[in-house]
Amino acid sequence: MEQLQDIPKIYTAIAEWMSCLVMILSYGGKEKLRKEPIRILLKLIGSFAVLVLIHQFCGRVSGVLWLVGMVIAVSTMVLLIKVTINNSIVTAIYLGCRAFMYAELVAALNWQVYYYYFIADDYSSSLSKHLFTSIVYAIAFGFFYKLENEIFPDELQRDKLTVTNRSLFAIIIVTALFFCISNLSYANVNTPFSTGNDELVIFNIRTLIDLAGFVILEAMFMQKLEDNRKNELDAIRNILFTQYAQYRTSQENIDLINRKYHDLKHQLQIIRNESNIEKKNEYIDEIEAGIRKYEAENKTGNPVLDTILTSKSNLCLKHDIQLVAIADGQLLKDIHVMDICTIFGNALDNAIEYELQIPDKEKRIIHLMVSKKNSFIIILVENYCEEKVLKEGEQLTTTKGNKQYHGYGIKSIKYSIEKYGGFVNITNENNWFRVEMIIPT
Repeated sequence: MEQLQDIPKIYTAIAEWMSCLVMILSYGGKEKLRKEPIRILLKLIGSFAVLVLIHQFCGRVSGVLWLVGMVIAVSTMVLLIKVTINNSIVTAIYLGCRAFMYAELVAALNWQVYYYYFIADDYSSSLSKHLFTSIVYAIAFGFFYKLENEIFPDELQRDKLTVTNRSLFAIIIVTALFFCISNLSYANVNTPFSTGNDELVIFNIRTLIDLAGFVILEAMFMQKLEDNRKNELDAIRNILFTQYAQYRTSQENIDLINRKYHDLKHQLQIIRNESNIEKKNEYIDEIEAGIRKYEAENKTGNPVLDTILTSKSNLCLKHDIQLVAIADGQLLKDIHVMDICTIFGNALDNAIEYELQIPDKEKRIIHLMVSKKNSFIIILVENYCEEKVLKEGEQLTTTKGNKQYHGYGIKSIKYSIEKYGGFVNITNENNWFRVEMIIPT
């Protein structure tokens, strides 16, 4: 084993650093890099220097000390991910384990191929070694970056990845197990599970086991994505039915009120005919004016939208919020009732919830518009907004107490709009938060 030329430690450090970079850029690091380029670059440079030093140490020791050094290297990777994209430590460990398996596979595969074609045939040189490794690393980590950002769902790049303790425990065990098995022959050839002194056999075993570990981790990751997607769809479905139930309740209440007002008009007419007292007539006139105002309010031409607007208008009136609605409800005749409830219910609920936080009641303003421009239906809901709510890329920074369910209202809106071939544009500028929905007719 003394003549075995294993992976140069600098190459292992580079592989681990590049795999961390893939995770960082895929999970929020690009936005951080744009905002704080100097700070992030200093963290990246510092972590690279630390990884190089750790692996130089590992190259000079063996046994327990070598294992301790590798644990420190993985910890450095996790810490780099944590401090760079500012996620939870659980998520950082999860991403760090995946990054470590990426690095192990790329470093092992690169060195095995180079050893076979260059060292074994006496063609090795510093130039060939560096050039070959640069090409392999660029291709491999470019592929991994594409895998994270294009093959896997886009939602992962927009949302913060959430990891359960169960998922974390499973990925730590699998990563540690495959790492130990892949390096068993290199660490000690005198075990029942080692492969002897044949260098290429040792390299084959290590690369194949690293590949198996990578495949298993990615399978676990895709299963996690599938579970997350199912949970998200369940949450969206619950919101849809909740909005629809609210609409049905509001419709029943409004029908009851309409009947009461209708009866009241007849009663007032009888009172008018039976009495000529001037003061009472003035009072009656005032009541009738209120009734006429109520009847003319929120008549958009779409009964579902009328119900939603009436319900939200009452809520706004209660909390001193100005809701100005200019809507041609007939444009929504081809939109399913549940989608109308979802779109307008969620958009108005979000706007109302924010306006309630504004101390100055004169600034509590919500505008709603439904119109047609060319061959598109334009739905605009905007509310006065004193702070920057739209921050991390297209992600909203929640003001809700229960952050676990944050974002599903917007996702429900997008889900409903996209069913009709439309799209949603969210902006937050000049003290206005705007949700603009465009649907082709």
